[in-house]
Amino acid sequence: MPSLRSLQRRIIRSLKRRGLLGTVKRGFAEPYYIALEHRPSQILWKDREKEFDRKFGVDTAGTIPLSALDVNNENWEYGFSYQATDPTYFRVVLDELPIAHEEFTFVDFGSGKGRVLLLAADFPFRKILGVEISQRLHKIAEQNIRNYRNPAVKCAMMQSFFADAATYPIPDGRLVLYFFNPFEREIMVKVLSNIDRSLREQPREIYVVYRTPLLGSLMDQATFLKKVSARNGYAVYASVYFSRPI
Repeated sequence: MPSLRSLQRRIIRSLKRRGLLGTVKRGFAEPYYIALEHRPSQILWKDREKEFDRKFGVDTAGTIPLSALDVNNENWEYGFSYQATDPTYFRVVLDELPIAHEEFTFVDFGSGKGRVLLLAADFPFRKILGVEISQRLHKIAEQNIRNYRNPAVKCAMMQSFFADAATYPIPDGRLVLYFFNPFEREIMVKVLSNIDRSLREQPREIYVVYRTPLLGSLMDQATFLKKVSARNGYAVYASVYFSRPI
């Protein structure tokens, strides 16, 4: 839980950027999605999340607050805490995509310690990339990729990039772009602009998976994306050039 001082700073910052109405809207939306993360199934997962690390010889569990990260970048304040992902939940989301995985590159924005990268390796993606602004978490992710002991891996081409999502170039080819509520509006707007520019230069099939979609309205308004699925706690969008029903 954030400290009172941290909460006060967030409220003051939100009032300056969003105004009173925007802050109130955010105040209603955030508890809803946080509540989804605290369902009994999620609480059970938190109790056993270290099992994944013990089984595969990695360090991906836990939650790390933003204030504890060593981010030397002006965009650091727009990020959120690191939180590990439930493998079962992740597989449910990825299984839903109507794609031939071997034709797609998977990109996790705000990849942290790299757990999602390791989980994505259960699918035969062309390659798997992570984008992380914290050098500390990026280095842990690189070590986890080296240490990962899972004979079921279907994609060995995994790589973590120490980079700012706001300026990270969108890769060529077909993509699955994954967001676990990694940052605030200021960065999401820039990332969406980069996706738009990339699609204009190279129209192609792109899927955006957005978990805990606090900023879903931004994607809903993006003319180059179409929402193809909305479930409990996440939404899936596709580039308008190739939007298939799910």
